[in-house]
Amino acid sequence: PQNFDESSSTAMFSYAITIGLKLKLIPASEYDPIIDRAYNALKTTGVKSMGDGYLIPVKVSGGTCVGSKDYYLTRKITEGTGFGYGSFILFGLAYEQYKGIRK
Repeated sequence: PQNFDESSSTAMFSYAITIGLKLKLIPASEYDPIIDRAYNALKTTGVKSMGDGYLIPVKVSGGTCVGSKDYYLTRKITEGTGFGYGSFILFGLAYEQYKGIRK
């Protein structure tokens, strides 16, 4: 089986890249397109509406431990987990500040 698109890890990696860009540790020409792609993907496929004006993160791993490849590929996929929210918020705020969308 193939691995699913895991949104909280996408958000955390993208957060780290965004901080690297803000600190001018990595070249914007190479990494700006990566965080743009991640931000847009998370906005379109990494959240779902609860119908009451709230969004929750989806496609989040239910947690992992040391295990085999089969264990990793078949782990539980969750929605609305705390660490999912945290990684989305960290990346979203850092990205929007970096891009001048938010102060």
